[in-house]
Amino acid sequence: HAGDKKWIPKSSVKPILIELGAKEADLTDEVINEIIKTSNLDGDEKIEFKEFLIACAVGLFLKTSGENQSPQFQEIQDGFLVVRQAFDKIDEDKSEEIDFEELRGAFLSMRQDDLINERLKELDFNGDKTIEFPEFVYGLCAWVGMSGEDDDEIADPETLSPQVNNKSFDMKEELDHAHIKIES
Repeated sequence: HAGDKKWIPKSSVKPILIELGAKEADLTDEVINEIIKTSNLDGDEKIEFKEFLIACAVGLFLKTSGENQSPQFQEIQDGFLVVRQAFDKIDEDKSEEIDFEELRGAFLSMRQDDLINERLKELDFNGDKTIEFPEFVYGLCAWVGMSGEDDDEIADPETLSPQVNNKSFDMKEELDHAHIKIES
């Protein structure tokens, strides 16, 4: 849908979600506006790939039962459910936000506040010193190389996680390494 632009207009979100399996009746103007508000982290008129992933997560895959859906739909939904489980596991106080202390607890192996602060900055797109679920999805996409951008467009690859170019990245394995246990 994006072609060479690497983004879609806001008006394309609803038809694409319907194409992916959302029920049109559930996607009222109010719901679509909330999905766009939640997913459009930079507040511009374009929905980039990572922002569209957030729109899919909050507007479709985490709200729809996998029953009577295609195997492809269920596989995508399973991926979003793993991300949601990881977020919920880190969000110990169930505030729907991950703060520094919760992030520190999740990344026990780091043991370096500077590195944890760096990870917090990578995920905290709105600068409020907490990570909300849409920011978590967006950040994980960057960490695992799902940016929707060509590799040569990355300004400074040294600032990205080593997993960005790892073609065999396994989300559950990486979360286990960070001592975040996700139930299968």
